[in-house]
Amino acid sequence: MALLELRPNCECCDRDLPPQSREAFMCSYECTFCSDCVTNVLHGRCPNCHGELVRRPVRPEAGPAGGLAKHPASTKRKLKAGGCAKPALRCPPLNGRGVLRRRSLRDHAPSRVSSPPGR
Repeated sequence: MALLELRPNCECCDRDLPPQSREAFMCSYECTFCSDCVTNVLHGRCPNCHGELVRRPVRPEAGPAGGLAKHPASTKRKLKAGGCAKPALRCPPLNGRGVLRRRSLRDHAPSRVSSPPGR
């Protein structure tokens, strides 16, 4: 059975993120960040792979699969060199329906001033 590492800290600011934290977010490669960095610095995108950051699941203390007692969280801390000072790539604007807004040729055409007829 493959298990999540449940890394113990935010890779940007080094904030502690215990396995029960609902403030931890991760990408599909398990890069881990706190909710403050995800919202205010990364804008929902992983700075390493540019993938989506989603809330990390909480592993219970115990349960049918053993929980943290049988499968403890990682203690290995990762920290991005220099933190996450660079803003993450921003997605193109959406049109309110969750669809990318298209630019028409009118958006790029130079404005024309018509002269009165007969001149």
